[in-house]
Amino acid sequence: MVGKMEGKKLLFANLNSKYTFSEWGRIFFSVINTFKESGYIISILDRPELHNLEVYGTPTFDLENVEIVDSAPADTEDYVYLYDHKDSQFNNAKWQKQIYLKYDLHSKYWFEEPMIMPFPVHPLQEIYGYIPRLPELREVKRNIRILFAGDIDKYKRVWIRHPEEKLPRQIIVESIKDNLDQDKLQIIQDEDTFQQVMNGEFNNKFVIIDNDTQRIDGKLWLDTLAKCDFFFSPPGIVMPMCHNITEAMAIGSIPFTNYPEWMQPNLEHGVNCIAFDSQQDLMEKIDFVFGMDDASIQKMKKNAIEYYEKYLKKAAFVEKLEARPQNKVTILYYTEGNVAFNRDKLNKHSVLMRDTTIPTDPDNIRYKIMKFLGNV
Repeated sequence: MVGKMEGKKLLFANLNSKYTFSEWGRIFFSVINTFKESGYIISILDRPELHNLEVYGTPTFDLENVEIVDSAPADTEDYVYLYDHKDSQFNNAKWQKQIYLKYDLHSKYWFEEPMIMPFPVHPLQEIYGYIPRLPELREVKRNIRILFAGDIDKYKRVWIRHPEEKLPRQIIVESIKDNLDQDKLQIIQDEDTFQQVMNGEFNNKFVIIDNDTQRIDGKLWLDTLAKCDFFFSPPGIVMPMCHNITEAMAIGSIPFTNYPEWMQPNLEHGVNCIAFDSQQDLMEKIDFVFGMDDASIQKMKKNAIEYYEKYLKKAAFVEKLEARPQNKVTILYYTEGNVAFNRDKLNKHSVLMRDTTIPTDPDNIRYKIMKFLGNV
C-alpha cells in the first residue's frame, strides 16, 4: 500500500546522510524526483543541509508538490516514510510503508531483499524535461554507428577489481585511438565538423567527440545521443555507473560497455548491449558492430528501450516498491563515495553482484531465517 489522503500519495522524508547530500546534490535531487515523478506529494523534514545544497540539489524545490516542513505529519498512517538514518521517534510510528535509503551495495544482505534504485539520467536532463521528448528522440534517424562523448582526463585509475579488473575510461579510449584503423575512426574537435557529422549521411565509423575542444551543450545532449546506433559507455571516474548509459537506453541508443553486471538486472551482450572486457575483446567487438546488419541493430534498439521502460524508468521502480508486501523495505543507491571507500569489499556475495530474489525452497536456511524475520 502507499500513503494516501483523498486519493493522493503522500511521502514524508527524513534525510541527513552525508551520501544523500553528496555529488553536488545529484543524489538528493534524483531520489526525491523519483517519487515526485511517481505522483507523490512530498514533505521533507527541515535541516541545515537543505539550505546549503549544491548546484544540482537546489532545483529539487522547484519540483511540483515538494516542500520543506518543520515536523512529521500527525497522521503518519497516511504517509510513506523515507529515511536514510534510523530515528526511533519516527521509526516506531505507524506508517503505510517505511523505506530505508542506503548506499552499501558491497554488503551481503543475506536475510532481506533490498531493491537497487535504477541509476537515473542526469538532473539537468530532468530539468530540461526529457520525458515528453522520448518518443521523438527514439525515432530520430541514426547516422553514426558508434559514438563516444565525455571527459577522459583523470579517468585512468583502476577502482573496480571484481569480478575482474575493470579497464578505466582513459585507457579504453586511448586504446581505440591507437589501434582502430584510421578509416574507421573520426575525432571531432570543432563545431563545423560536429555539425557536418550530426547532419550528414550515414557514417559507419567510431566517432569520438573531443570534450576538450568540442563540448556539447547540455540542452543538445540527448539530440546528439539520438544520432547514434551505439553509444560507447566506458566507466565513470570512480564507479562504473554513468548517467549516459541510462540516457542512451531511454532513447534507444544501444550501450557499448564493460560494466553490464552493474545494471540490475544485468545487461545481456547481443540482446540489449554490446559488452567487452579486455582491450583485445574491445577491438573485436568494435569490428563486430561495424559488420552488423540493420535488422539486428533495430532488434537490439527495441530491446534497449524495453529494458529502460521496465527497469530504469522511475515510475516502474516505484510501482515495484509499492507492490512489496513488506512494511519495511531497503532501497540502495549507487554513489561514488561509498564505492570509493568500499571498493575492496565488493565480491561475489555483495548484493550488487548476486540475484536478490527471495529463496523459495522452504528447506533453504536463508529462506527459513528470512521467514522468521518476516521478510518473506
